Amino acid sequence: MLRYGLFVTYLPHIFLGPIERYDTFRRSAFENRRITWDGISSGGARALWGLFKKLAIAARAGVIVSAISADPEQFRGAYALAAMLLYSVQLYADFSGGIDIVLGVSRMLGIGLSENFNAPYFSQTVQEFWRRWHITLGSWLREYVYFPLGGSRKGKARKLLNCVVTFLVSGLWHGVHYLLWGLMNGLFVALGDRCKTRFRWLNQLCTFLLISVLWSFFVWPDTLTAMNMIGSVFTEFHWSAFLSGAASLGLNVGEWAVLAVSVLLLWVYDAFREPISRRFHALCPAGRVAVIGAAALAVLIFGMYGIGFNAEEFIYSRF
Repeated sequence: MLRYGLFVTYLPHIFLGPIERYDTFRRSAFENRRITWDGISSGGARALWGLFKKLAIAARAGVIVSAISADPEQFRGAYALAAMLLYSVQLYADFSGGIDIVLGVSRMLGIGLSENFNAPYFSQTVQEFWRRWHITLGSWLREYVYFPLGGSRKGKARKLLNCVVTFLVSGLWHGVHYLLWGLMNGLFVALGDRCKTRFRWLNQLCTFLLISVLWSFFVWPDTLTAMNMIGSVFTEFHWSAFLSGAASLGLNVGEWAVLAVSVLLLWVYDAFREPISRRFHALCPAGRVAVIGAAALAVLIFGMYGIGFNAEEFIYSRF
């Protein structure tokens, strides 16, 4: 009972995730826990990478998204598309950054938790995206909603219905406003690989754009406004207007440049995560300390702090 109480009150993961099973946590925290230099250094580096994603990337993208979403009458068309694309970046950097902090701190304490993201924006279909995004929630929904409904065992039509119902439950879990978001995701997931082309890069680009459009239900406060802004992308698109007005969205040229470079760094890391991890683990202790120091310095220099920015608020903790 005491161990279970420690599990449900373990603060690093209680607000953001991952959604951990007690048996997995018990084995890691109570049976196999060891605090080592490897765990402290790799966990510290991961926690700092999470802080960088939160404070340097998500914070900057959030300034622009907030400015655009605050005035849907003025910022339409290209502005709306920019908000959707940047919200995709903001949400991923914010949510996965928070998970990185949780996993990093836990690793430093000798506790291993489940991974929750696997480079989701490199997915080639929406179905693949949801296997890579919030992995532990997806596992929970499959086990407690999709499989009890029958899964894929009762024919194609029933599989389609079960998939849509599962995502409707996911949408309702986020809030009533997100039911349409859940329905549309369920339909695209049910399509599976039917919309894939033979070009990997094109599949990834189309999936990213589609997911970004679906995130619009999180950008604007109600379903009608979100649908209206999606429509404006196709009817009132003026890219030149966005380029000329980008400087009025809260970031100067230097901040835009930092955001662009930081996002590129995020994409490179996701693309080469395994080789980067192997190189880090191959470093000597002094080399690891140097990397951790450089990461801490980058967070201090490029992180956004100050009035108007709540560094403690994580987007996903609202749900």
